[in-house]
Amino acid sequence: MSEEENSEREEAKKEAEERSQERADAREEYLDKKREDKKKREVAVAQARENQKKKEEAREKERERRGEPKKKKREKVKVIRDDPFKSYVFRIEIDGIEVFGFREVSGLSNKTDFFEYQEGGENQYTHKFVGQTTFSNLILKNGIVLDNWVYEWRELVIDGKIKEALRTISIVLSGGTSSNDRVWKFYDVWPCKWESSKFDAMHDGLAIETLELALSRGEEEKKS
Repeated sequence: MSEEENSEREEAKKEAEERSQERADAREEYLDKKREDKKKREVAVAQARENQKKKEEAREKERERRGEPKKKKREKVKVIRDDPFKSYVFRIEIDGIEVFGFREVSGLSNKTDFFEYQEGGENQYTHKFVGQTTFSNLILKNGIVLDNWVYEWRELVIDGKIKEALRTISIVLSGGTSSNDRVWKFYDVWPCKWESSKFDAMHDGLAIETLELALSRGEEEKKS
């Protein structure tokens, strides 16, 4: 390689590194802004609650000054809800807690690569040796989550906190009774994609069109 070609290669390498650093700096600036905005929202919410509390206290003092009876506190009514996931065939447990319900799950598959070796002097066949086993991503469709759990889980991934996002999940295929359920367990799971379209008014939850989960390995639990 000539000195000129070597110089051009070094220059291209330097430009690539600079562009990579610019992208990293831009992403860090974006994440800092998101964290700052989130903190501002939290402060604003806390301030709004404090202002509301002060207003209530001021109204109560004014009623006392006028000799009016104290306003009775509204008693909390315990509402007994039906099983929110009863209409979903697949129930998803994360770290032992039931979080999602889905009607369709695909991607329950794995593949083991192999490599061939031709033994010297042997022309009739080749040896095949076991390589790496990989598991396909799980695709969960037509489901529901009851709180903002999916937001927070995805936020960890978006912020680059993959280690914090890793979870152990169980997919339970309901068989009518617990003894007839089939259970698959997956490890080091994190959400790489999710699509949501609407809130489910029937269950006070967020309807999920698609949730795609990456993972390291999985297995079906054997019944004792």
